[in-house]
Amino acid sequence: MSVPAAVDYSGARHLLATHGWLATTSPAFREALLDICEWRHFDEGEVFFGPGDATGEFFGIAVGCLASTHRWSGNGADIVHVWHPGEWTSEAPLVSDTPRLGPLVARTDGLLAVVPAQSLGNLLTAEPTFWLDIARQCDQRGLTWAATALDLLRRDSDQRCIASLLRLAGCRFRDPPGGPPYLAPVSQQELAEASNQCRNGVSPVLRQLEAAGEINIGYRRIVIVNSAALRARLDR
Repeated sequence: MSVPAAVDYSGARHLLATHGWLATTSPAFREALLDICEWRHFDEGEVFFGPGDATGEFFGIAVGCLASTHRWSGNGADIVHVWHPGEWTSEAPLVSDTPRLGPLVARTDGLLAVVPAQSLGNLLTAEPTFWLDIARQCDQRGLTWAATALDLLRRDSDQRCIASLLRLAGCRFRDPPGGPPYLAPVSQQELAEASNQCRNGVSPVLRQLEAAGEINIGYRRIVIVNSAALRARLDR
């Protein structure tokens, strides 16, 4: 998913303004935040920060996918979540003044809106009511982690796999604008780790879903073709 040489920055700005968290904020905050953004291209594999980093940059994904990872297991970096176009991440240092728990890594090429910590701090100081809009982002993040925890509590391992796949592709509860296909930029091993399983348990499930025409399996990529059918499997 490479970024073309002539990037439509106005289109990228429009996407962020009309999708996800930012679309739910006040118009004044939305425009002010986008006005202080700095646009940054990124390449697959790029690491934006590491564990313990206390910088306060705030990221909005316009093109491509970023993954939050951790190294708590001692077996290398496991993927916790994947962020897709229209989503924002890395607000924690801004609101809690705590260091980051793990790296943010690019899983594809793409384009990012970066809000410098100082610029955002100045904006919030000038207009304290904008903190309500930041609170909405924190609330959405809390709902995301709560839903993730509930999915990982599913006793059925096949359902844990499917729920995790939908989440990593950005279509766990609904289809984002544009419709399928949706990309989960993860390997089968990474999906297994994200659903608290081993690869031998996940691979047969994925083969079954591919045979049913609901996904396509590639190298470090799983593409969801029929997200509605996958979500229906979770209700059985």
